Amino acid sequence: MKTFLVILTGYSAGVVVGGAVGAFIALLGIFSRLVEITDTRKYFKLYEWTFIISSIIFSFLYFVDFSLYLNKYTSIFFGVFNGIFVGL
Repeated sequence: MKTFLVILTGYSAGVVVGGAVGAFIALLGIFSRLVEITDTRKYFKLYEWTFIISSIIFSFLYFVDFSLYLNKYTSIFFGVFNGIFVGL
């Protein structure tokens, strides 16, 4: 019973946080702003579905034992570009 309550609490917290993130993105109007800037109204549904599918994939990857075994030079390369992306 205790294990079930822990699982239920963890799942509920994930649903709440996921819903909050989705609501925050909708509140900011990221998709509509992206469509407005790029003048690509016909791809609006594609933007939404890309966000939904990538959220599901990365949520799954978070819970499985997934890692990339890269050498240090490749890690430095990806780290620099990740830092540039975050800095923008």
